[in-house]
Amino acid sequence: QKYKHMKLKNIQLSNYRNFKDYSIDFGTEATIFIGKNGTGKTNLINAIAHSLSFIFSKKKEEIQYEFIASSDANVKVESFKSTDYRFDYEIDPPHGNYSPAVSIKTTADEGESLSWEFLNDGESNRLKETLYRNANSLFWNKYIVDGKIQKLPVFVFFHDSYPHKTANTGKNMQDKLDSGYPMPRNTGYYMWNDEKNCTDIWVQYFTMQWKNDLYDNGRGDKNYLKAVNEKLVLFSKSISELVKNESIEVEKLAVDARGKDDVLIVLFKNGNRTLFDQLPQGYKRMFSIVFDISNRTFFLNSDCDSFGIVIIDEIELHLHPSIQQEFLNTLKRTFPKIQFIVSTHSPLVITNFKQDDKNVLYKLYNEDGEYKNEKVDDLYGIDYNSGLRDWMETPYRNSDVNDLIESYKYWKSAGDNEMINRLKEKIKDAVGNDSELYKSLN
Repeated sequence: QKYKHMKLKNIQLSNYRNFKDYSIDFGTEATIFIGKNGTGKTNLINAIAHSLSFIFSKKKEEIQYEFIASSDANVKVESFKSTDYRFDYEIDPPHGNYSPAVSIKTTADEGESLSWEFLNDGESNRLKETLYRNANSLFWNKYIVDGKIQKLPVFVFFHDSYPHKTANTGKNMQDKLDSGYPMPRNTGYYMWNDEKNCTDIWVQYFTMQWKNDLYDNGRGDKNYLKAVNEKLVLFSKSISELVKNESIEVEKLAVDARGKDDVLIVLFKNGNRTLFDQLPQGYKRMFSIVFDISNRTFFLNSDCDSFGIVIIDEIELHLHPSIQQEFLNTLKRTFPKIQFIVSTHSPLVITNFKQDDKNVLYKLYNEDGEYKNEKVDDLYGIDYNSGLRDWMETPYRNSDVNDLIESYKYWKSAGDNEMINRLKEKIKDAVGNDSELYKSLN
């Protein structure tokens, strides 16, 4: 099969929200977006998630129809209206008073190029199905062989509200959970792009499978428990000995069986035991993301090593700086076949991100009312303050500079030339080579 590792290559936006005419390429492993608030990071990743819904177009005569139709909430082509549009255009008669066409055009690589477009012409407020129907057919023709669906890519979008908004467990889903049997395969796409998170559903499922294994009732899937545990354990291990954080290293997940009040427990290697639901907010978001990806990939393909596309808005949310440095890198190590597309406001994320032809970093910005992007040079290994000042466009705090100046005055009075020169360099980094303050130092 040629189509085994679906990767997004490019997206082009026309008249979509704040983007009039916009194009951006993706790294095959990871892509990071940075930029000030209002430069379009969230709109861009929403457009990416929106475009991926093309595979969920369904018609009754198609072989994948039942697979898609029976997967419950939000597994569908996501439509949008041309009124979701921020530019002020005058529409001349006789066309009527409606917005210009809105377009999301996407290209992916699955061994050969695959392109599709979501276009709303502004008049009908409906997507033109012919522009993504062919790509949909090509996609499924590659993944269905002799009437059987092969391994499928996982798609999941973690919004900046994740995991605060919790999905309600509908009756159909609750019935599946209560049965104790393995989940249907298409559960891997359940609410994949919804703002509400499904962690509680996956926790219920893990708990049921753990009890099936404990009582050996023949309904469980031991491979599931092993695979999910292995991913969480691998993820929790630090990549670098320099920033090793033993407090988050996981030994395994287990269940404290209390009848109807069963609870999922995280057992840490340092001996701590914490209810999954009572993890500190940063830990909870981080482990929930890993837990969610692991569950979805297992449901789809009976393992946790699937390929696919994972989108994370504001990847650093609630995380301590020491964890921000490693989060994306540990995700990549844990799920090496997945393409990650993330946004961040953290200089710690970008200065610990090695760029190459597979990993790229873009700065999004607004210039004279036009939204643009530029590829950023490799920032790996530069100091935090340089990343903050030069690429996050955040100046040093006055208090930091004042502290440096006071230290400089002290060591100057003491006549310590080594310290004087060292502090002059730090002040230059803080305020810039052309600053009058720096020039005044003598």
